[in-house]
Amino acid sequence: MATHRFDELIPSELDAAERIQDRIIALLEQEGFSAREVFGMRLALEEAIVNAIKHGNRMDPEKSVRILCEVDPSRVYVE
Repeated sequence: MATHRFDELIPSELDAAERIQDRIIALLEQEGFSAREVFGMRLALEEAIVNAIKHGNRMDPEKSVRILCEVDPSRVYVE
């Protein structure tokens, strides 16, 4: 059972948010999560990360967003 982990800082840019979401979604698909689970996670990630960039950091290019992620076949943890 493989566990995928990463801790990454992304700039307060919407393109960076999309790239990190795609990275996490690829891990879910690789681990065999259902289409419904992947869809729900994509929605939650987009809302959380975009809110952090737009509302938390107010699109300030000097600020960043830290993403902690852990994915294994039975669970997903993102902070």
